[in-house]
Amino acid sequence: MKNNYNELVNNYIDKELNQNELETVKELVQNDDKFKTLLTVQNYVHETLAEIPPKFAPAGFTDLIMEKLMHKISEKYKKNYLFRGVISALLIILIFTLFFFFYYLGDLAFVKNAAESTGNYTNIISSVLSYLMHVMNTEIFRTVSVLLGFIILIGFYFTYNSHKSLRNILDKL
Repeated sequence: MKNNYNELVNNYIDKELNQNELETVKELVQNDDKFKTLLTVQNYVHETLAEIPPKFAPAGFTDLIMEKLMHKISEKYKKNYLFRGVISALLIILIFTLFFFFYYLGDLAFVKNAAESTGNYTNIISSVLSYLMHVMNTEIFRTVSVLLGFIILIGFYFTYNSHKSLRNILDKL
């Protein structure tokens, strides 16, 4: 009933009540002390707020807030240089490893033999795929894959935290 009281009081103050609702308000004022107090307080607040002159934000207020926000964000990202450096170095190593793997793939003996013996691309492709399967089944490949997966998860964690920090900064403003 408290929610109905609030709605009824707000509609009364805004003069949005019909005749039946006005009768209900009159009855509640006579019979319910809590409603009468609520109506009196809300009416007082409404009248007091109407007397307060409005204040406008200074010129450039939005720009000032955005400047402070960008300063906070840039400070946050300055702190993550080590993490960025480690991720960048590992990605560069991964790219060079893949580049050399595919660059030297044509020099491998089984690829040359497959290409010379038949000249058929399906034999070359099947040879390359079997070699890739062999590489993927090695312990080194599994270790590197796990480490890369771990690095990617850490990257997602830091990205999520920086987003969460940005949201907290926005909430404080």
